[in-house]
Formats: sequence, C-alpha cells, structure tokens
Amino acid sequence: MTKPPRETSASTKPPLNGWLGIGIVLVTMTISFFVAYAYLLP
Repeated sequence: MTKPPRETSASTKPPLNGWLGIGIVLVTMTISFFVAYAYLLP
C-alpha cells in the first residue's frame, strides 16, 4: 500500500530505459531547436 506503483512498473519493464534515453535526447534536441528558432526571430 505504501509502495508507489511506478516502482513495480519500472522493475517489470527494464527495456524502457533504452527508450527513455532516446526520448530524453529527442526532447532536448526539440527544446534546443525551438530555443534557437526563438532567438532567430526578430
């Protein structure tokens, strides 16, 4: 009852770590792209 459900889902789905890294890289690239685009705006 005191254990968070995300702990169980994380232990049952180990391959999620690889996709998590790819997602973090994608999000970082997208954010940096939008930041650069905003700076390029007049």
